[in-house]
Amino acid sequence: MNTASLATFTIAAAAAAVASADAAFLGWSAFVRSSGNFTVVDVFAVTDTANHALLNVYDAQISTSNAGGFFQAAGLASKSWKPDLTSFTSTRDSIDSFMTVGASRFAGDSNVYAGLTTNGDPNFVPFTWNVTPSSQPANVVPALAGWYTGDPTSDTLLAEDLSAVAGERQGAAGGFGIWAGHLVLNTLETRTISWTAFGTVKNQGNNTSQQLTFAEVFTVPAPGAIAVMGVAALASGRRRR
Repeated sequence: MNTASLATFTIAAAAAAVASADAAFLGWSAFVRSSGNFTVVDVFAVTDTANHALLNVYDAQISTSNAGGFFQAAGLASKSWKPDLTSFTSTRDSIDSFMTVGASRFAGDSNVYAGLTTNGDPNFVPFTWNVTPSSQPANVVPALAGWYTGDPTSDTLLAEDLSAVAGERQGAAGGFGIWAGHLVLNTLETRTISWTAFGTVKNQGNNTSQQLTFAEVFTVPAPGAIAVMGVAALASGRRRR
């Protein structure tokens, strides 16, 4: 396993330093777009080639300046941070927030679905991950939340070409990435999303993996404008407890 310890750099500096240590994990990127009266943000773990897989995201600190938090659709299958893996309704077009590890596609279907092996760790407390009929929709991500794949060999974990992803891109540069989160805000006003999380990315070619944390701040655009702010990345390696 490769680990690294980096101080605070700009995104370009952090990516270069990581790459020099056979690193593939370059940071987090968000693709921001509007859908009706909602803003949709897809977050990716960025890599330098398509030969990498995302295994987990953990110790996450994710928040928004939106007063209503992150939007959750009504219904038992939709109001938690876990994607709906039973009726396959959690897609990149969903007006619903959820976490994922990778993306799933089906022959003849144009939709991109959440990873079918996504699981939550204990920091996703029951009412925010394993919902009950009486629980309220979860609009706040629990502190130090984590999610992971239940099948590290699944091809749904592999990186995809980010040039084909819809939306105004912000965050780390790099040509490939693995889908890690789908966040929806019930506003078109300018808001920020702060995303700080560890992630483990595995190189399927040489069987090495990296655990790094990156911090990103994404700016949600106001109607008719794209507001892109400067972003800094904090990257530091750590073995998981």
